[in-house]
Amino acid sequence: MRVTQNLMSNRVLQNLNRNMEQMDKLNFQLSSGKQFSKPSDDPAGVVKVMKLGSAINALDHFNANSDQAEGLLNTTEGALADLTNIINRVRELAVQGTNGTLDNSERHAISIEIGQLREQVKSIANIDQGGKYIFAGTNFNVPPWDASKPPGSEWQGNDQSIKYQVGESSFVEVNVPGGSIFTQAPVGGQSLMAALDSLMTNLDSGNFSGIGQGITDMQANLENVIKIRADVGARSNRVDMTKNRLEDMTNNLQNLLSKAQDIDMAEVITQLKSQDSTYRAALASGAQIIQPSLLDFLK
Repeated sequence: MRVTQNLMSNRVLQNLNRNMEQMDKLNFQLSSGKQFSKPSDDPAGVVKVMKLGSAINALDHFNANSDQAEGLLNTTEGALADLTNIINRVRELAVQGTNGTLDNSERHAISIEIGQLREQVKSIANIDQGGKYIFAGTNFNVPPWDASKPPGSEWQGNDQSIKYQVGESSFVEVNVPGGSIFTQAPVGGQSLMAALDSLMTNLDSGNFSGIGQGITDMQANLENVIKIRADVGARSNRVDMTKNRLEDMTNNLQNLLSKAQDIDMAEVITQLKSQDSTYRAALASGAQIIQPSLLDFLK
């Protein structure tokens, strides 16, 4: 093949262009901190990064659900703790009411205090978090206890559970349908609301047998609430462990993502300096090749 001045010039320019492209790529990597700017730079690497990104997004969604679940369960636990204290206090008052030395006015005073505690129980039934009534079941936009309804129909909640997804195939129940606490009869007693009403009536009338039944009812409701609290506590522990696991998984995937797409800064700087030296040498060499003209050969 005949090598002409034009051929040498074109080769020099091609080499300089390739060199500049490589320098441009290294400059991009250095400024962005990423190994590639478009899929064609590294198709396999881009696919890997996209898969890792999708996995991290899914974990972020599960983390958000776990945070919400934790908040709802903590609120529920706090409400049940308050309810436990109220039932214990009602039980103590009922025991006082069985004292035969009390007169009617004293037992009526006990009934009034129980009435105030009953109002507090209603408030607990209507506790909400972020606009969601925690004891209303899936009807969480409506206060479950509506005192404006006729007696026996005040409860507006349902018995449906709400589950949040906290893993690929993992769900946790985040609510306690309030009917099982406030309006449904536990084993061995009346429902909490009905038991409070009966106890107040029996204290006012001096019905000692009825007061005794009220003590039994309170004990049955106390045991029911304690059982529900234990279940809520177990779910809270599960959510806490799930959050820790999700955090570990997220950290691991982020490390893998960093390795897949982030540059080694020192290595890229070294490559850029080396490429720059090569470019300068190519320029100098090219200048010597391109510079001579026909007049130079005729001298």
